[in-house]
Formats: sequence, structure tokens, C-alpha cells
Amino acid sequence: MRAEFREERKGRKLKVGLASGGAGILAWLLWYPMRHSAPFLDDYLFLALGVHVDSPWSLLFGDVTGSFFFRPFVMFLWAVSVRAFGVDGPAQYALNMALHAANGLLLLVLARRYGARAGSAAFAAVFFVVHPTTFSAAAWLSDRFDLVALLFGLVALIMLDAFLEGRRRVALAAALGSLVLALLSKEIAYAMVPTGFAMAAKHWCCGMDTGSRRRALAAMLGILACTAICLCVRVLILRPVAATMFLDRGIASLWNGFIKFFRYLPGFIVVRHGGLSAMFAQCMLVIVPVALVAGARRLELRALVPAASCAGAGVLLIVGCAAAQAPVTHASPLQPYAPSVFRFISLADSRFYYVAFAGVALVGAAAGEALLRITASHRMARAALAAAITIAAIGMTAQSRGIAREWSAFVNGGDAPLLAAAVQAVRSLPAATPGCKIFLLDLPDPDDSLESMLDVAVKQALPRGDPRAACFIQSEHSPWYYLLEATQLPPGAESPLNEILFAGKPYPPLRVANLEYYYLKAVNTPAIIAAPDASFYAWNGQRFANVTALVRSGKRIVKFYDNRRPF
Repeated sequence: MRAEFREERKGRKLKVGLASGGAGILAWLLWYPMRHSAPFLDDYLFLALGVHVDSPWSLLFGDVTGSFFFRPFVMFLWAVSVRAFGVDGPAQYALNMALHAANGLLLLVLARRYGARAGSAAFAAVFFVVHPTTFSAAAWLSDRFDLVALLFGLVALIMLDAFLEGRRRVALAAALGSLVLALLSKEIAYAMVPTGFAMAAKHWCCGMDTGSRRRALAAMLGILACTAICLCVRVLILRPVAATMFLDRGIASLWNGFIKFFRYLPGFIVVRHGGLSAMFAQCMLVIVPVALVAGARRLELRALVPAASCAGAGVLLIVGCAAAQAPVTHASPLQPYAPSVFRFISLADSRFYYVAFAGVALVGAAAGEALLRITASHRMARAALAAAITIAAIGMTAQSRGIAREWSAFVNGGDAPLLAAAVQAVRSLPAATPGCKIFLLDLPDPDDSLESMLDVAVKQALPRGDPRAACFIQSEHSPWYYLLEATQLPPGAESPLNEILFAGKPYPPLRVANLEYYYLKAVNTPAIIAAPDASFYAWNGQRFANVTALVRSGKRIVKFYDNRRPF
């Protein structure tokens, strides 16, 4: 018996090693074209927080952005990653790809627990990791929220299933703890709640003994309690004025957002970007299975039963994602990739489908399991299915690597050179008193993204303790927010900049440990020009030149705008 146990354990370790090694290879293949990529847009805020906050632990407790989202756990992880790897792009991109690959491995485990065999579960995992939509979401550093939310959500579902199957109570504790971490990572994790609850309800309905029903009831009550607690914490901590940003548009907007999610889903499943070979590779996943089913002599419904839980969980997860994101998808453009032109918005919109694609992968695992059973006695059919999956995997990997190259060229050719010049200009300021104003003028029009995040973009490149971290940095337009080292700021340091109004109410500064967010607008151009602590630099096509004397003398005309310019 001991020898058999050792052999079984050895075989299990070998399978785990092979799966982990395969996931690592895929992650490396996807990361490699981005190894020299720079951060972009929202990345600057998370990096700046990590650099300048006194303690990462302070990000776990409280509102840390003053906006509509409450994601303290990943904000904490951002700060930890900056302490560990710095702000350099390669390490941060590698971390995203590692999280993405880990989600693929967890999907494999979950599909196996829900009735799929190793082959169909592995297909689902590979599909998830290499698909252009999920890769695109993982490629933008700021989508780390989705990656971590899914990671802990999948762990919660795996441990929940283990508990329902009769394991110890520690499995339930691990499931509920992971669910809480997922809910505190991003709002999309609430899509996991109906999936987990339905799986527990199924065990309660089908339970053949009292112990099974008690476990199912404990799981359902635990899921509801964790969800209620996280919702209450969110409501208590977030600023009330921010909560209305997407939720004040009525029930109709929620329904419109829900329907809109499904209307654009096909465009994110079959990504029309890259060569015809990539399109063909994706279509193979549909054409070959349909042909096999159509050619089957007899389609036995019993073949579909073993993977019913896998398919049901996948559908619930997709529907849950549509419902959880309805307020945001209603207000978002949702633009799938175009065949030839790379657009950042298409890559960014992929985040709305990242967690949903875990559900798509589970449905795919169930379909693969059914096909394996239907074609059990047909070697040619199985060979055709294996060939279709292999072609699709290779094609989608190449397609995602192509997107990675385009993404790298986009971020490195846009903001990066201009930001380097901006950082150099700010560092050239001979003296910086707390609350000083630094204006970087004449940014090129295509660089609206940098303009909207200019303050934190510069500060993520400044070392902790740099006196310029206590200055307000902007162009002619105010950025979305300023993040300042606040311990030495004098009262009224923001003057002559003015506090903005949101929903008709003043939006005051937000304190986060040693830092403080300011939400301001430029209104009084003469007062800004006359401010003694203001410095002005203008872009001349190669660098930012100091034009403070010209601005003060009136020889250089400057106009500041009273809006926070959106991206």
C-alpha cells in the first residue's frame, strides 16, 4: 500500500510540475515582446503610491483614491511589488504575466473538480492563457486588479468544492477568506458570489445525508455573510459623492449595460486583429467541434452529464460578470480590436471580459469533455479535434504576441520619451519648497494620456523623500488628481489652484498616510502666473525649457483651463 501511495504521489507531483512548467513557458512567451515596455496612464498612480507611501499597510485600510472603486488589497500588493521590484517595466510586466498564468493553472484545477478530464481541462487553461482578449487585459499593468480578483475567486471556488465534498472545515475557512480577498481586490469579484452560492445550493438539493446538507447550508450562509460584510465596508469607507459616479443613472442603465456586455462579447471571443491565419486558428475551435457533432452517428445526452457542473458554473460566471459591471459597461464605449489598427481602448476594454473568459473557458472545458466522450471510439475524429486545438493554441499565442509587440511600441513611442523629458525638467528645479507649482506647457496633442496623469507620472520616477514630491505638477490642464507628500505642506498650499466640485459639492483633499490627494482646477490665470512658488517649462520638441521669466514678463502668453481634462 505504501509503495502504491508513493507512486501515486510521485505521479501527482509530475503532473503538477508539467502543468506549472507549461504555464511558465506560455507566460514567458507572452512577456518577452513586452520586456522593454514602459508603464502607461493609471499605472503611474499605483507606482507613485508604492514609491512614496510610508507603509504599504496603510493602503489596506480606507479609501486610497477618492474615486468610485474600493480595491484595498491590490493597492497594498501594488505597493509591495514596487518595494520588491521597483518601478521598472520588465519586472512589473513579468508579475502580471505570472498572475495570468497562475489563473490558467487554477482554471485547470477547477475544471477537473467540476467533472472535466485532464485533456479538456488543460484545453480550457491554455485557451484562457493565450487568448488575445485575456492576454490584452493582463498586458496592461493597471488591470492587475482583475488578475488578483480572479485568482482568489478561483481559489475560493476550488476550496468551496473541496469542503462540499466532505473535507475539513479549514477548507471552508480558506474558501471564505479567499472570497473576501477577491471582493477586496475588485468589484468584478462579486460575479463569483452567485457561482459559489449555486454550487453550494446544488449540493444542498442533491445531498443524500444530513452532513452533506449541513455543509452546503454553512457554505451558503458563509458566502452571504462575506458578501454583506464587504458591501457594508465599501459603503462605510468610500466617499458618498464618489458612489454616484456610475450608479445614479437608474435601473434602465443597468439593463442596458447588461445587454451591451453580451452584444460585444462575440467581438472579444473572435478577435479580428492580426493575420488571416490567426483568425482561422480561432475559427477552428468552432468549425471542427461542430463538424464532429454533426457527423456523429448518435449523440447521447449521457455524454453531457459529467461536465454539466463545469458548464453551469461557466454560464453563471459569465452572467455574473455582465451584471456586476453593468453600471460601468453602460457608460463605456466597448470597442473590440479592429483588423489592422492597434487602439489602446480595445486593449483596455478587454478588462471587462477577463473574469468572464474564465467562465467561457469552463464552458469550453465542458464542451471538450462532451466531445471526447462522443468521439471515444473514433480515432480520426479525436485526431481532428486534437489538431484543431493545437492549431488554435499556436495561432492565438502568435496573435497575442503580435498584440504585445504593438502594445510595447505604443507605450514606448508615446508617453515614455516625453515623460523622461518632463522628469528631467522637474529634477532641474534648483529649489523646491513644499506646495510649489511646476507647470509643463505645450505638451503635444497626442499625449492627452500623459497630461491627464502628469503629476503622478513624474512622481513615480522621483525617489522617496525627493522634495519635489511635495509640489503640484501639471500642464495647462489640471490632471485627474495630484498626489503630494503632505507632512510638510503649509495650510492653503494649493492656492491659487481651486477645489473642484463633484455632483455640486466640494471635493476636498483625501489623506492617505503621509500622502494627500488634491482634486483641483486652474481658474485664475493671472494669479497662477504671479504665484512666487510657480515655475514654468515649455516643450520645444526636444526638451522642456525654463520659460518662467518670459511668462512672468508677459512675453510668453499662457492660458490655463478650468476643467480636469478627460482622457
